[in-house]
Amino acid sequence: GLFAAAAAAGDEIAEAYESLDTARAMRLVMGLADRANEFVEAQAPWALKKSDPDRMGAVLMTLFRCVRDLAIAVRPVVPSSIDRLLDQMGIADDARDFAALEDAEWFARLAGSGFTLSQPQGVFPRLEMPETAEEAG
Repeated sequence: GLFAAAAAAGDEIAEAYESLDTARAMRLVMGLADRANEFVEAQAPWALKKSDPDRMGAVLMTLFRCVRDLAIAVRPVVPSSIDRLLDQMGIADDARDFAALEDAEWFARLAGSGFTLSQPQGVFPRLEMPETAEEAG
């Protein structure tokens, strides 16, 4: 499943960074992001809100866990943006490295702490593309 794929890729991503092959690391991260997107599309949590809210919650918590793992995996490339994301997710400063990916109990501790998500805030600047050639020039 999704978590098995992330676990299997974690060491490979870390090795890519260690060998300074950032392009390979990003390809692996994007592959995991694609798997997470496929999971969300297949589970359709927006459709579960009325029919099966418990299942919707489980899907969203799975996605939360995946986003944390993906954020840690991409953090070496965009650390300040990812730190803003991990701050919003309640992830402690000392739990943001590849060793933290091995911690199977992090989610239970976070949930047990009473943490709740606030309204999310964007962590990357919005890219405004010019609509016409005149605006671009």
